[in-house]
Amino acid sequence: MLMALAVLLAAACSQEEAEEQVPLDASSSVPPAVQAQLDSGTMSFRGGDVEGARLHYRAAAELAPELPAAWFGVYLAETRLGNQAAADSAAEIVNRLAPELLESGAMMGAGHPGTAGEVSPHPPMR
Repeated sequence: MLMALAVLLAAACSQEEAEEQVPLDASSSVPPAVQAQLDSGTMSFRGGDVEGARLHYRAAAELAPELPAAWFGVYLAETRLGNQAAADSAAEIVNRLAPELLESGAMMGAGHPGTAGEVSPHPPMR
């Protein structure tokens, strides 16, 4: 399910690799409107439109506030945009909803300069 995929992704990938796979594949139980926002966020992020991705991920998070994938997308977009306070807020929500992501170390230090999880200012392909 989503939680297991998130843990697997977090454990197996670097921050940059994780960004390439966002928002994580949500299960079929996700409402179509939410899935559409997640998919649009992913397409925007991969196309280099990080601001657009942020808007889509935030819309998904508003529609499904208990969905870690939506908040993880918000976290990545805010991090890439340099909005550290907003990224930290989204990370707190992800960690509340899916604590195994915190336990895996996937979000520890991600996006903070000088840490192993530092986010590159250059989008890999988005």
